[in-house]
Amino acid sequence: MIRPHALSILSLLGLAACASAPPERPASQGAGGGIVLQPALYQSFEEAHRDKALSAQQQHRWAEAAAEWEILALLVPQRTEYQTQQREARSRIAKGVEENLSSAEEARQRGDVAAASRCYLKVLSLDPSNSTAIEALRRLEQDVYRRSLHTRVAHQPKDGGAPRSGPASERRDLEFGVLLLRQGDYPGSIKTLEKYLKSSPKDDLARRYLADAHFQLAQQRLEEGRKEDALTQLEAAKGTHQQEPSELKASIDTVRKAIAEEYYQKGMKTYRNNLSEAIADWERSVQYDPAHPQAGARLQRARQMQQNLKAIESSEQ
Repeated sequence: MIRPHALSILSLLGLAACASAPPERPASQGAGGGIVLQPALYQSFEEAHRDKALSAQQQHRWAEAAAEWEILALLVPQRTEYQTQQREARSRIAKGVEENLSSAEEARQRGDVAAASRCYLKVLSLDPSNSTAIEALRRLEQDVYRRSLHTRVAHQPKDGGAPRSGPASERRDLEFGVLLLRQGDYPGSIKTLEKYLKSSPKDDLARRYLADAHFQLAQQRLEEGRKEDALTQLEAAKGTHQQEPSELKASIDTVRKAIAEEYYQKGMKTYRNNLSEAIADWERSVQYDPAHPQAGARLQRARQMQQNLKAIESSEQ
C-alpha cells in the first residue's frame, strides 16, 4: 500500500496530471515555504484524480483506484467520501487476492501450471508486493524447467557417444565437450563444443549436446536468480536449432515475463524518489514483455510527468 508523505503526493499528482498541460503555474513562497497550489490548479488536480479513480473503479482496476482515492483523501481530508472509497477499494483488493490465491492453488494441485501462473499474476496486479504469489511463481518456473530438462535427457541417445567420423583431434574435442557437460561444467562444455562445430558444422549430434549445455546452464542461472543470463542461454539454445521449438518458446516466454515483472516492481519501488530510474526500469520491463499489464501505462504517465516537470523548470528560468 502507498504510504502518505509529501514526496509521494507530489510524484503521484504529477503522474496523474498528464492528460493536459498544467492549468496554472504553481506559485512559490519565501524561503522554507515550499510549493503552494493556486486554487484553480488545486481543483484541477482533484478533478483529474477523481476521474481516474472512478474510471479505474468501473473497470475493476482496484489497485489503481485505491491509489487514486488515497491521493484524494490526503489532498482533501475533509471529504469523507474519499476515505470511504479508499477503504472499499482496499477491501476489493484483499478479496481479489484471497480468491486468486485460492484459484491458483487449485490449479496447481490439478497440474494446470498456466492457469496457476495467471492467477498468481492477477494477485500481483492487485498487490505487487505479495510474497506468496512471488514465491509461488518462482517455484512454478523452476518446476517447468526441471520437467523440460528431464524430457530432454530422456530423448538423448542411449550410448551418448561421439560420431566416429572425422579426424581424431576433432573427435577428442567432441568427446571432451560431452564429458564436461556430464560433469556439470556447462560453460566449458559450450566453449569446447562450439570449437568442434567450427570444423564440423553439420554434426547434428554435437549441436544437440550444445543445445543441452545451453539449456542446463540456463536452469543453473535461474536457480541462482540470474534470469537475464538464463534468457541469454535459452536464446543460444534456440540458435542451435536442436531444441523442441514449442518447448523452448514456452521457456523463453516464461523467463521474459518474469524479468519484465522484476523490472516493473523495481520501478514501483523507486519512482517516488527517482523518476528517471523508474522510467528506465519500466522501459526494460516493456522491452522484455510488451504486453505487461501495468508497465506500459506506468511508463507513459511517468514520461508525461517528466515532461511536465521540465516545462515548469524551463518557465522558472
